Amino acid sequence: MFNFFALNPFIFNMFNPFMPFGNYWQNYGNLRYTNQNSIFTHANYNNNTNHSTYNEAKGELLANTILNGLPTNRDPQNPLCARYVKNGIVKSGLGRYELGNGEDSQYMLRRNLNFKEIKVKGSELENLKKGCAVVYDAFDSDGVNTIGKDGHVMVSLGDGRFVSDKIEDASEIVKSDNAHVFMVV
Repeated sequence: MFNFFALNPFIFNMFNPFMPFGNYWQNYGNLRYTNQNSIFTHANYNNNTNHSTYNEAKGELLANTILNGLPTNRDPQNPLCARYVKNGIVKSGLGRYELGNGEDSQYMLRRNLNFKEIKVKGSELENLKKGCAVVYDAFDSDGVNTIGKDGHVMVSLGDGRFVSDKIEDASEIVKSDNAHVFMVV
């Protein structure tokens, strides 16, 4: 008997009660699931605090690529942090562009084998090495500053400053212990 569902995983998952529709993407027949609310984490996710695998060349390349691509006429009412960070990752050859806002960048970086998630205290964010990505959840706060409804993503310049669609000094960033930090490996 012909099994149509075995040949087309898209059709199969439309009827799969355990897979909410729309939380997956298909890559040339290799079905991968991405569900931001899932209790299952991606196989490459690694919350290891070992900083010994930092890749200085990739970090330098990423930070400089984003810095060189800064907009000249930035609209403060329309922040585009995720666009500039993700474009920098693509132009540096460190990954592909995926849709999503600043907060969504954490899921993209967890899947990217060029990055490794590490745990960093909010007070230590300004000491990150060049090229480390910092992602904030929507409405994250340090008690003084609050992130907006789309979250925020930025990349460390290694000197206490960060870059996305603008340059931010250490005094301007949210020093939250809940920030997601990704080191270039």
